[in-house]
Amino acid sequence: MTLIQQHHDKRVQNKREHGFTLIEIMTVTTILGIVSAFAVPNLQGAKISSNESGVVGSLRSLGTSSELWRTRYGTYPGAFGGDGLAIMSDPAVQPAPFVDNILGSGQKSSYLFVYAGAPTAWSCTATPMDAGAGFRSFFIDETGLIRVETDFVTNGAATAAHPALN
Repeated sequence: MTLIQQHHDKRVQNKREHGFTLIEIMTVTTILGIVSAFAVPNLQGAKISSNESGVVGSLRSLGTSSELWRTRYGTYPGAFGGDGLAIMSDPAVQPAPFVDNILGSGQKSSYLFVYAGAPTAWSCTATPMDAGAGFRSFFIDETGLIRVETDFVTNGAATAAHPALN
């Protein structure tokens, strides 16, 4: 084999290694499209499930915190005015806050929390902030039972009359 032929063979080989053919690119693009068509709806469902699990955990924590507050101060937070969530998360009121400052802001896990406190009773309703956050609404009060409305958009927020969460 001559030197010229070796050089020619090397150039041909290098040209083949410099990229993808149109068919290869189209095949990969098609496969990625098919995979994403299955993955995107599952991701949305997982996000909603995660948000709702976070809300239930926050409501359980809120139930415990409200009872601890009543034990310490004799009434529920917000009983004599003010936002009960903000009061429980304020380090100026209590050096070790009863709830974290995110829940104290009234918004967590893409849900809006509305807390109402009275001397002998309290309640909190959690509703989705937008359609992509969740479908269910939750309610808890001094009984400690978390109640659920499965279709918030149609039926509104959960109340004490709704069924307990399983």
